[in-house]
Amino acid sequence: MLQQEYFKIPIRALINYAKRIERNYISKTATEPTYYGDLKRFLEEIFPVNKGYLVQSGYKIKGSLNRPDLTVIFNNIVLFHIEAKLPNTPLENIVKFDINNRLNNQILRYRREGVQLLITDFKSFFLIDPTPPNEPQVKQRIKFECILLEEISNRFKPAKNALPNFKRLLTYTCEEHLQTISNIKNLISPLADIAKIIREKALIILKKSQTNNISKTEKVAAKYLKEIRDDFKKSIFREEVEDKNTLFSDLFAQTIVYGAFSAWMKYCQNYINKPTFTLQLVGEYLPYGSFIRELFLTLKNKIPTEFKPVLKELELRFQKTEYKGLVNTESIVTTFYSDFLKLYDPITAKNRGVVNTPHEIVDFIIQGIDFMLKRWLNKKNGLISEDNLQIEDHKAPSKLKQAQITEIPNKKRVKIIKRLRILDPAAGTMGFACGLLNFAKEAFQSKFSQQTLAQSGFQKWVRETFFNNVYAFEILMAPYVLGHIRTFLSLENLGLTLNTEEYQLKSYLMNTLMT
Repeated sequence: MLQQEYFKIPIRALINYAKRIERNYISKTATEPTYYGDLKRFLEEIFPVNKGYLVQSGYKIKGSLNRPDLTVIFNNIVLFHIEAKLPNTPLENIVKFDINNRLNNQILRYRREGVQLLITDFKSFFLIDPTPPNEPQVKQRIKFECILLEEISNRFKPAKNALPNFKRLLTYTCEEHLQTISNIKNLISPLADIAKIIREKALIILKKSQTNNISKTEKVAAKYLKEIRDDFKKSIFREEVEDKNTLFSDLFAQTIVYGAFSAWMKYCQNYINKPTFTLQLVGEYLPYGSFIRELFLTLKNKIPTEFKPVLKELELRFQKTEYKGLVNTESIVTTFYSDFLKLYDPITAKNRGVVNTPHEIVDFIIQGIDFMLKRWLNKKNGLISEDNLQIEDHKAPSKLKQAQITEIPNKKRVKIIKRLRILDPAAGTMGFACGLLNFAKEAFQSKFSQQTLAQSGFQKWVRETFFNNVYAFEILMAPYVLGHIRTFLSLENLGLTLNTEEYQLKSYLMNTLMT
C-alpha cells in the first residue's frame, strides 16, 4: 500500500460536484464538453496544485494526435487519462459487448500511451484493465467500477459508499505510479552520497599513485582509473585548466552511479519475474558503442578491490528499491539527474551550466526553426525535409541576400542542398533531439491522414535523416549517458524500437569550445 496519503476526497467537493452535474443535466442543453469543467474542478480538489498535481483538459500527448478529455499529472509524470461520455451512456455494455464502438477504438489508442485509463459518464467511473492484449479483436476489460453519483427523478446525490469506493478506485489507478515515484525520489539522496564516496576514493587513489605510499590493491585500482582517465584526456578535457585528476574523479563517480541507475530502470521494465539486479548486468542495458557501456562491461570482469564495498552498497540500494507500475521512464530519468546533481554537487552544476530547459521552451524553439526553414530557406517540409534537394537557378542575381543563401551556387547555377544538418553544441540530456522526434511524429501525422502512412514516413525519416543529420556535443559524462538512453526511450514511446547496435547517435563526449 501507499506509504503516505497522496490524496484526500473532501465530502463537500463531492456534494458540490453532484449539484453541478445535476444543473447541467436538467438544462437539457449541456454537451459533453460542458461537463468537463465540473469534473475538472472536482478532481482539482482531490489532486491540488500545491502538492505537485495538475489536472489538464485536452492534454497534448507528445508524438500523438490523441487528446484525452482530462489528464491527471504528478510532478510532470502522467498518472492517468480520462475519456468521458454523456451521463447515462451505457459504458459497461459498450466495453464488454460492442467491440466496434468508437469508445473501444479510443481505449485502444489511449492504452498505447502506456498509462492508466478511466472512462466515465460523470456518474460512474471505470478503470480499464491494462493486462489484456491491446488489439482490436480482443475485448477490453474493466478492472474496477465505482458508482459515484445516484440519480433519482433528475436529482443527483453521492451514491452509497461513494467516498471510500472512489478513493479505492483512485488508489488502484495511481498506487503503483506514486509508490514508484516516491521510491525513486527516496533513492536520490543515498545515491548522491555513494557518488561522493566514489569521487573521493578515486581522487585519493590517483594522488597516492604519484607517491610511494600506496598499497598493492590501490596500485591495481590506480591502473584501472588511469586507463580510463587517459582516454578522457584525449577527448574530453585535454585543455582544461582544472586539475585532471579532480575532474576525472567527478566524471567517473557520476558515470558509475547514473549509468547503474539508467540500466536499473530499463532492467526493471524488461523483466516481470526478475532475477536479482547486479552491477554485472549494467553494461547489457546501456547504449551500444558508448564509452559507458564499455566501462561497465570491463567492470563486469574485474571490480578493483578498493571499490568493492561502495559498489556493493550501490547494488544493494537498487535491489531494495521496489519499482513497479507503468511509469514514464523518460520523464523519470530526466528528473532524476536534475535532482541528483543538486544534492551531489550544486557548485559543479552551476559552474558547468547544467540547466534543464523546460520542454515548453524546447518546443517553442523547434517550431520557430521549422517556421524559418519553410518561410525563408525554401524547405517546404521544414525540419522533416528529406535529403538531396536541387534547385536550378538560371537567372540567379550576382548578389544574393543573406536569407536566400543555403549553399553557394556552382558554375551551372544549381544550388544543391544535400542535407539539413542539425547541431546542438551543448546537448545536455538531448532535450532538443527528443523534442525534434516528438515534433517529427506530429508533423508526419499532420501530413498523412492514414496512420500507417504517417508511421511509415516517420520511421523512414528517423532511420535515414535523424541518425545521419542530427549532431550533439556534451562535455559531462552523466548527461551524455542520459541523452543516449533518453533518446532511445523517446523512440520506443513513439512506436519505434531500434537496435542500438545498428543505429548509433551522432552524440559526442567533448568540449565544444575545443573543437
